[in-house]
Amino acid sequence: LDINSENPAIWLRLVQLNLKLNQVQTALSIAEQGPEDANFLLNAATLFMDDKYFKEAEHLLLLAQGIPDVSDDVYYFLGVVAYRGDKDWQKAVGKLAQISADSPNFERATQLRLRILIEEKRVNEALDVAHAARLSHSEDVKYWIMEAMLQASFERYVDALETLNQASAAFRDNAEVLFAKGTVLEQAGRSSEAMAAMEEILRVDPHHAHALNYIGYTLADQNRELPRALSLLEQADKQLPDNPQILDSLAWVHYRLKNFQEAWKFITRAVELERAEPVIWDHYGDIAKAVGRKQDARKAWLRALELTPPNAADIEAKLNKL
Repeated sequence: LDINSENPAIWLRLVQLNLKLNQVQTALSIAEQGPEDANFLLNAATLFMDDKYFKEAEHLLLLAQGIPDVSDDVYYFLGVVAYRGDKDWQKAVGKLAQISADSPNFERATQLRLRILIEEKRVNEALDVAHAARLSHSEDVKYWIMEAMLQASFERYVDALETLNQASAAFRDNAEVLFAKGTVLEQAGRSSEAMAAMEEILRVDPHHAHALNYIGYTLADQNRELPRALSLLEQADKQLPDNPQILDSLAWVHYRLKNFQEAWKFITRAVELERAEPVIWDHYGDIAKAVGRKQDARKAWLRALELTPPNAADIEAKLNKL
């Protein structure tokens, strides 16, 4: 500091070191003495937030708020502090709402507002926020998809599909809109229409990994067109290597083809990468049994049941027959 007292990195390192030593008040005092710069105060506040010293972080954020031309990052962080520190969701949402629609922070602020409102079960308010965001950014397709997927998460499938149909008109041949539409149709139980939407994606984007995976897995699960399913899934794997869902799909199509050793190779890799998905553990159990590893099958199905799968009764029946 004697050499360069204006260097914010030195002040921040001192704050960080004192926090590591649990000298919180010393760290706060150093932050207050540092450069009179909004970015410095915001960065210092994040150090306190990372260590869950929310009151101290709020103090620094309020100091930053008083500096002219401060970035609206300050409102984002004040919202985080209000929710994580004060447990005050209304205050948090209010702070986040102060971020303007043309701010670079608008998207993440909107996502945090939605997450808070969903956690607080404020369904209509969450839907209103998503709708307003979409109207203010109608040229950006991700806000259309954001609103539609939120509607679908509350089982408002008709509204979600209407939003996506409007998006399709505004953004013709957009693969992400089509994928969202297929996903919503699947959630609504309209599987054949979902499949048609996914097939349409491949016309627009033949290398869309998630559409390739959806179609390939669906065909494998229905035990039909298995050579095509395998081809699609191998293409998906090239696009997104080491994706656990795609590896699971590859394992499943090989299982259907009775290529059990290949299936075992893919399913073991899938559970290495994703250990909290009951469907993958269920498949692991089926494939383990097919290669003669009954104890592994039992452990896998028990693990699947711990994760509350939708097909719990089927898994229990397989355990009873083992």
